[in-house]
Parts: sequence; structure tokens; C-alpha cells
Amino acid sequence: MELACIMELAQALAEESDQVELYPQYGRLVILRNIGKIIGACDRQYVDFLCLSNGLRAFDYVFYGFKSQELRPYLHDHMLSLWAWDSMLAGSFWGFASSSSGLKWGYLAKVDSRGNHYIGAYDRARR
Repeated sequence: MELACIMELAQALAEESDQVELYPQYGRLVILRNIGKIIGACDRQYVDFLCLSNGLRAFDYVFYGFKSQELRPYLHDHMLSLWAWDSMLAGSFWGFASSSSGLKWGYLAKVDSRGNHYIGAYDRARR
């Protein structure tokens, strides 16, 4: 599914339900400037998402962004705390989303033929 279609669905859900919230985008330059705070690889698809919405809360899931007063922690802080929990993830798993149950989603160091990172899940309880 293309990003534009995903964002259209997210906006429709946000209008219908208070369980879905898109966070304001503070300009593409703010996002691109803060990308430098991410250590190592940066996923192009997630950057494109952040340029349309600086984070998203959908039901029990949170997709982190940058410099959002309403949505904390920031993306780079979330990644660093995840690496502090489990040093085996450092440099190989960049967490960008989580749920209240502790499940984390992120992109892996492995890239497909189109330059997109593979997405993985991490559950601290199952390590």
C-alpha cells in the first residue's frame, strides 16, 4: 500500500475516532535536520512518513516522530533507550513504533533490492 493511501486512511480514521491521532508536521526541514540524530541507517520510507505526519497514535500503537510536544519520546530517544535495554539491537534494529504491551517495531540493517529496510518486531519479554 502506498504512503499516500495509508495517510488518507489514517486521516479518515482520525476524523471518526478519538483513538487515532496524527501529530502536526513542523515542516520538512525540521524532519530532515533531526534525521542526523539517528545513529546509523535511516529508512527512507519512514522519513517520507514523517514528512507527512510527525508521528501517529493509532489505538494501542505509537509511531514516533521528532520535536512533537504531544508525542514523547522523540524517535531518536526511543531508539537509544531500546538499544540500552538490549545492546544486541544496537546498530541493527532501529525502533520506530511500540505498543503499550511493550512490543516494538523497527527497521533492520538489511535492505531489499529497492533500497527499503526490512521491518521487524522485538518483544523484550521473549528475548
